[in-house]
Amino acid sequence: MALVGTGLYSILYFSKGPIYILGYIAIAIILHFYFVSEELPFQVQELSELKDSNLKLYNELKSEINDKTTILNVKIGNKRRIIPVEEIQWIEADDYCVKLHLENGKSYTMRSNLKALENKLSLPFLRVHRKTIVNMTMVK
Repeated sequence: MALVGTGLYSILYFSKGPIYILGYIAIAIILHFYFVSEELPFQVQELSELKDSNLKLYNELKSEINDKTTILNVKIGNKRRIIPVEEIQWIEADDYCVKLHLENGKSYTMRSNLKALENKLSLPFLRVHRKTIVNMTMVK
């Protein structure tokens, strides 16, 4: 009789064992996600503070740094030529391109529009016409 009782007990024990294990695993997973979700607001707050500090630093640097170009990179065939902005006398619009006229009499065609160049160039350059930008230091 004792063998029957222990055999029955072992059958019940081993048949419920996997259910208990799955239950414990489910509880562990639920607790894990609970604690992870508790940490999430703190991480969001830290990221928000980091974003604010980076935005502040960006605005400080933006006010200090001049983003105007000092050179223009012109493609001539398969080569590129770097032209200092100080050498440009005037720029004219030419269909989908612009022509850069230099002080030495040469001119180069560049695939860009006048509006984009106007935003890139610094103060001595002034748009005097819808098709022309002039270097005011070169005006006589």
